[in-house]
Amino acid sequence: TLKKIFYYSIRFLMVLVLAFSIFIGEWGHAIIISILIILTWLPAWLSYKRFIFLPLEWDLLIIGFIFFTLFLGEINGYYFKFWWWDGFLHTEAGFLFGVLGFALVHILTTRRLDINLYVKPSFVALFVFSFSSTMAVLWELLEYFIDITLFLNMQEGSLVDTMEDFIA
Repeated sequence: TLKKIFYYSIRFLMVLVLAFSIFIGEWGHAIIISILIILTWLPAWLSYKRFIFLPLEWDLLIIGFIFFTLFLGEINGYYFKFWWWDGFLHTEAGFLFGVLGFALVHILTTRRLDINLYVKPSFVALFVFSFSSTMAVLWELLEYFIDITLFLNMQEGSLVDTMEDFIA
């Protein structure tokens, strides 16, 4: 199907760019792409190990987001080519992390059939907001860690960029 073609094409493209990065000695890009390849296989591995089941559409969203954020954004410089790229992706990340938080609540409250657990909608909303916000903080910490260890500029050297990312 078209979904699977897209799914494997992104991975294949990342492997090609990884090989090229190694060939030309771009070790920072090679490390980032290696991490990306691992991250894109993580949902499939979690499904295989039966920790969690993700439909192909969710898997595509996750892989697509990782591809857009780090591969197009960092490796191909879309953050500098398009002024709206950073805000768009951080807004999308907030949405995706919110959906993931909702899925976690659903999984944790319906996983065991012998427990009748009712969760108030207000708690679910608070959890989803808190989960999404926490993921935003962890993402910004990851950007900072990558900046100081790989000498990149994911945070654009700016507190303003970090605050705009949190707001998005």
